[in-house]
Amino acid sequence: MTVVNVQEEAPDTRKRLLLAVGVVGLLVAGVIAAFAIGGSSEASAGAETPQGAYEQLFESLANEDLIGAAEILLPGERDSLVQPWFDMVEEYKRLEVLDPALELSAVPGIDLEFSDLEFETTQISDDLVSVKLVGGTAISSVDPMKLPLGPLVLDRLPEGTIPDEIETGMGSIDPVNPDENTGLIAVRRDGRWYVSLWYTVAEAAREQARLPLPEPAERIRPRGESSPELAVEEFVRSSLDLDVRRIIELLPPGEADALHDYAPLFLDDAEAATREARSLMRDVGLEIDLIRLDLTSVARGADRIVQFGGGEILFTSDYVDVAIDVTDGELTVDAVIPEDEVRFNLSVVGDCFELEIRDFNGEVQERQRECASEVENLIDGFLGQQVFVGGLPDFNIFTEQPAIGIYTVERDGQWYISPLGTLLDTQVEVLSAIDKDKLADLVDWFIAQAENAL
Repeated sequence: MTVVNVQEEAPDTRKRLLLAVGVVGLLVAGVIAAFAIGGSSEASAGAETPQGAYEQLFESLANEDLIGAAEILLPGERDSLVQPWFDMVEEYKRLEVLDPALELSAVPGIDLEFSDLEFETTQISDDLVSVKLVGGTAISSVDPMKLPLGPLVLDRLPEGTIPDEIETGMGSIDPVNPDENTGLIAVRRDGRWYVSLWYTVAEAAREQARLPLPEPAERIRPRGESSPELAVEEFVRSSLDLDVRRIIELLPPGEADALHDYAPLFLDDAEAATREARSLMRDVGLEIDLIRLDLTSVARGADRIVQFGGGEILFTSDYVDVAIDVTDGELTVDAVIPEDEVRFNLSVVGDCFELEIRDFNGEVQERQRECASEVENLIDGFLGQQVFVGGLPDFNIFTEQPAIGIYTVERDGQWYISPLGTLLDTQVEVLSAIDKDKLADLVDWFIAQAENAL
């Protein structure tokens, strides 16, 4: 990806442009999200040339052409990256962290202009081209008073915290280490050119390692399962077996295209490392058996979140045997150390846990039991009255239990594991379960403690 060096024309130009670049990231993500949600046709997406895709980004930002900016991202990456981001923005608006009136099609407070932009393209393959930004001028304008902060923030900021002066700056764009910079990778799909984050990362890593281009015939072919639950179970079993190839096969086409293409460059080394790991496991007699895995799934549009309901896994070795069982919300861990003739049993039921240690004759050597509610009462009774203003607040700000699990997607009748969906959707689920009023009360409590400490 292109890195630019801004030559300052005024003392604070660099700071202004850095701030502008950060907000541009928000704007671009919002633009792409708005496009993805809007359901525009992919037939008109992309650009006719690799350089055209890059030019479209800057032209769209300067002209506030949001659809044009959205069209430049590779569709598979756009779908996996921006939908959760869009949902998070909506939740922040609901919680009034951001202005509820904010429209992603027109983020206020930032104005950018670009002129005399110069690009350099390098052909990598028929469908991959590196595009570098090698020159030009950027003009930025930032109005802090118009940035889209919501009442939760604005109503609690001390007066004068946000400056009312509009910051402007102009600087020239020059590449840093142009010979070492791989640029931003443009990818051709169905005759159109798109910008790709993951192909940019993959190509930069390949060049740094000085490896040849991967052969298309060696590409890892995606291979999913017939249901979301089976996909997750296969992923877990493959992870326990250290089967790198199968793990990559279970990642969805579109989202993981770059990984599927470039995996042959590192797969042999990865599989050699896993063979060595298995050899070390055999040396200590370590075996891992997945006895049972209880999975359920909940729908999220056309996708599904697979949740863990219970299971049983057994670890055996020359030194210790461990059995872990989760049934009906109760966790039980049994560990046996033959050399010391000791058995450990840990059970967790509700908010209480109990640890018991026995010898091989069954005699109890130690037993300990603790409950979270008892600890909370102790803290509330002691610290709440003596340290904190107004005692301790209710830290449970959720209206319901968030649906946390593994995000799975369906492609051509097969189900795959989505790492990005799992990471980003978890954040969306947590945000969507937060009660706005409880959050505001908690923020006010922290402010009161800070004011009391001053």
